[in-house]
Amino acid sequence: MRKWIFVMAVSLLPLMSIVSQETFSSFYFKEPQPVDNKSTKKFPKKIQGAYYKFNDSIVQIVIDSDSIYTSFAIVMPISNKEIKKAPSFYKKDSLFFGIKKDLGIPYKEINDTTYAFLVQRDLFFKIDSINVLKKLGDDYFINERKANGYYSTTRIHKRDSVLEIYEIDPSTENFPIKALKYFSSEKINEINTYIAFPPNKEFKEFIDLSGFVDTTRYHL
Repeated sequence: MRKWIFVMAVSLLPLMSIVSQETFSSFYFKEPQPVDNKSTKKFPKKIQGAYYKFNDSIVQIVIDSDSIYTSFAIVMPISNKEIKKAPSFYKKDSLFFGIKKDLGIPYKEINDTTYAFLVQRDLFFKIDSINVLKKLGDDYFINERKANGYYSTTRIHKRDSVLEIYEIDPSTENFPIKALKYFSSEKINEINTYIAFPPNKEFKEFIDLSGFVDTTRYHL
């Protein structure tokens, strides 16, 4: 197994490492990115809204002023015979009651079956004192601090009515780790992990070389 070789130019400079042949499947940034840009307190109105996932309109992502939520619908088929037998089930004002306490949910009736749609909403990201939003050009970067103290960074780009969310996957064949001179490696939970701390110039090059490669697309 090849060993990592670290070169220290001066004591104040970060470690610059030579990429080994080991397999890495985890990646974090040491600080919120882009590191030289100030944090942004809220998402601007031009990017706020509810977006549907391409080819799967049941999945939705909602961007508020300070938060991002994901939502999806669980479809629950119930036969009309079962509805008649259960007094807790009833329909009122175009909503179906009896699944969530005192709350009606959307439904659609097809032949002898009622399809109730239970919408689940989960917090994806919220701006606060440790989870940071930054902007670079037309891109927004959400930086979420993990339990290990490092940051998971996601790139968000909106073009017309299309919202694209880019994530990092260090296991891809052409992952551009060589674009980052400032990084180290360590094992976190027995997983080989890159820890990067690039200046803005390197971070931009990392973006240009498709460092954020895992893309999910949504539309208004």
